[in-house]
Amino acid sequence: MLQINELIFKWPNSIQQEVNLKASAGEIILIGGPSGIGKTTFFNIISGFYETVSGSVIFNGKNLISKPPWKRPVSTMFQSDNLFPHLSVKQNLMLGIKNFSKDIENQLHFLKIFSLINQKCSELSGGELQRVALIKTLSREKPIILLDEPFSALDEDMIEKASILIQEYTKSMNSITLIISHQDAGAYLAIDQRIQIG
Repeated sequence: MLQINELIFKWPNSIQQEVNLKASAGEIILIGGPSGIGKTTFFNIISGFYETVSGSVIFNGKNLISKPPWKRPVSTMFQSDNLFPHLSVKQNLMLGIKNFSKDIENQLHFLKIFSLINQKCSELSGGELQRVALIKTLSREKPIILLDEPFSALDEDMIEKASILIQEYTKSMNSITLIISHQDAGAYLAIDQRIQIG
């Protein structure tokens, strides 16, 4: 169970925001709101990268607010993909995990990037990088998954495939998945909640 209670935050050039949320394992939540209103800031607070004015982020009865990012049960896909360009796809995927599992291999095949596994990320297109970043985020197997614009560089066919992957992962791992997307994610995903910021 994830509970966000009266979380108040502010970031330069944005107004102060308050967010309340209650989510159970296996749920997918779509985070909406105008550009620049603070949706990415909200994710960064859950991840532990920004401080909050007040409020709590409680997961399974424990408040995460005082914990550093590396001690939080959170895996985040950033808009900037957060991949090392000088490393290969496989090397990037292996950062932070113990084994290159069959599940990861299957995900690479499903998103049609297995053939790129030994290429440096500097050689990949924007859509290819985004697919690698999604698989990297899921491969960490954290109970809270934050996906910031995971479909922005994908065509319609790949949005559908990525959505299937997210849906299957969320249900099979009993994770709580929060998604920021300007695409109509609800057309591909079974959204359990919609939260508006701003």
